[in-house]
Order: sequence, then C-alpha cells, then structure tokens
Amino acid sequence: MTVDVAGRVAPDKRNYKLGKGHVLFKPEGEDSYFHLGNAPSCVLTPTVETVDHFSSMTEERTLDDTIVTSKAGEITITLEEATANNLRLMLLGTLDEDAYGDIVIDLFTQTSITGAFLFVATNAKGPRWRAALPKVTMIPTGGVEMISEEVGQMELTGKWESDDGDFGTFTLKPARGTAAPENVLLPFIATDSGTTIREGDELEAFVGAWVDASEFAYQWKADGVNITDATEKTYTLTNAEVGSDITVQVTASNSFGFGSTIATSAEVGPVENP
Repeated sequence: MTVDVAGRVAPDKRNYKLGKGHVLFKPEGEDSYFHLGNAPSCVLTPTVETVDHFSSMTEERTLDDTIVTSKAGEITITLEEATANNLRLMLLGTLDEDAYGDIVIDLFTQTSITGAFLFVATNAKGPRWRAALPKVTMIPTGGVEMISEEVGQMELTGKWESDDGDFGTFTLKPARGTAAPENVLLPFIATDSGTTIREGDELEAFVGAWVDASEFAYQWKADGVNITDATEKTYTLTNAEVGSDITVQVTASNSFGFGSTIATSAEVGPVENP
C-alpha cells in the first residue's frame, strides 16, 4: 500500500503550502463554534521567553544553559465580514435582541472574550494542518470601517495561552481528493422573522462549513420526518408544519469518488399559526 507522505517528511515539493481554510471560534460558556467568515490572513505566532544561565566555575563566564521561562502565542486575523459575532469580538460586546427581533450589540460590556479557536485547512496545495487551540483571548487591535471605497477589513488579535497546561494541537489531515466531504460546522436555518417561526415564513438553509464539498442537496424535515418535495435551499412553511420542529438535512458530495456525507441542522420551532 502506498502511503501519502505530504507533510510528514522532506524533501517533497508537495509540502509547499498555499494556505486556505475556515476560522472558527467558540466563546467560553457557549455550546458551538461560529464561523468568522472570509479571512484573507490568519497568522499564529509562538512567543517564548528564556533566561540564559552562565557558569562561573572557569576563568570566564560561560553560557551553559538556556531555560525557557514562559510559553504563549498570538493569533492575528484579518476579517472581512461584518457579522454580529465578528463585531462583538471587535467591540467586546454581548449580543441581544430588541422587541422587534433586531440584533443589538451592547458595546464594551466585556473586558475580554476568551474561547476555543479552530483553524480547518481547505488548501489544495500543500499539507492540511488543523489547529485546535483551547484557550484564546480575543483582543481588538484594528478599527471597524463604517465608510470605505474598498472591502472593509478588521484586524483582530488573540492571546494564545494554555488551558491547564494544554496549548492545543496541530493535526495533519487527509490531502485534497483522498476522502469524502467532512462537515466542520453544522448547517443552520435562518429566517427573517426572528426566533419565532410561523406558517408562511420562508426558511433558508445555510450549509455551515465543509472540507472538500462541491455539491449540496437539501431535505427539509418536520419532527424528523421528510417533508414531501422540500428539497431546495429555501422552504416556505405550510399549515401542515404547525406545531412541529423544523430541521434541514444537507448531503454534501464531491467529484473524488469517496461517497457523500450527511449533516443535519439544529431544530427551529415549533411552527406557530400566522
């Protein structure tokens, strides 16, 4: 059996990496990661402090040891998508909802936002290293452009620390074209009507985040049962769904011939009368 060694040993020109991927974050106390969206740049920088030790037992002081006194790191991310979650990180805020169902960010209500960081590589060139860091404190370092002639960018820095001695892991994942699609962030359902859904509302399925997925198929469900002919990205609720919880099942496939992968969203509902 031939073993693919990209990312394992050198020299190998397949080790040259053009980095692409998903950047995800899960604040402490929350159950799931959220996507930070398109990030043109994401850099992890280890920082180590040392103390040199010199021997005085000879005629001249001689460096005989270097002691590492602290280990940490920094993450610098450039963001382009002005989502509620990204803005709360930039503005140290908390998310709320007003009486009309609009999202509100209460500014500077937190001194810091700490959580788990996940980078999922999607690059076609080079080995795919996945970074899972259990404790990163996000610190806004850039501005939020309110007016711009170009796509606005926001710089966010994270202080990377250990969680009871655990700094996280880098894991080498399969190369592009060698596995079925992998879901890394579950699909979810969006609606313009806020948290309450009613007959007549149009729901929209978002696929979440995937690796090596190029085609998606949808199946809407009511209380876990397939809704007949509900196989598009959007679905308009009917009287038949009143009282039911709604999910959407997403089946991802690609052209590599390794099969398909299914992921199902969290429930929304129950559906109310209009």
